[in-house]
Amino acid sequence: MTLDYTVIEKQDKGLALSLSEQEKSAARILLTEQDQKYLSEFNLAAKVLKGEEDNNVPTPEATIAVIVDRVEGNIFFHISLARWTSSQEYDPDKLPPSQALTYTFVIDELFRQNIPSCNLQGEFQQAAEYLLKYQLDEVKNAWGNVPIERFPSILLDYLKKYSLVENKQN
Repeated sequence: MTLDYTVIEKQDKGLALSLSEQEKSAARILLTEQDQKYLSEFNLAAKVLKGEEDNNVPTPEATIAVIVDRVEGNIFFHISLARWTSSQEYDPDKLPPSQALTYTFVIDELFRQNIPSCNLQGEFQQAAEYLLKYQLDEVKNAWGNVPIERFPSILLDYLKKYSLVENKQN
């Protein structure tokens, strides 16, 4: 049986190792040799951007692909959460764990810190910077119409830290 795990669940080192082995096994069966190479480059870029690898430099294309992947997922999470938080179905007891609420900001900080290790040049560097700024702009937009009293407190702290909401008391 195949299960899908959230990005937060995948932070568990044991689960991450197990999933990595499963992915490698599936890739050998399902992917062409060239596609396996792309997957390997993507995974290297993800490790470098998270600060887990510093001996190799990923390709610029793989680096941008990882950033796009994370940005898209993070934006979707915040849009969905903000809509639910504004809705009549909102129940503060059913909020995701704090690690999920802060993941976007933790990853943003890690990526910004580790992008220099990717040795991006010219337009690739500009694209990386643009995508990370775009992510925070979209998170700000997602939460723009949510009443401040409905913001999860830990999320509100991060939004204030990044100047994505006015520094009002909730």
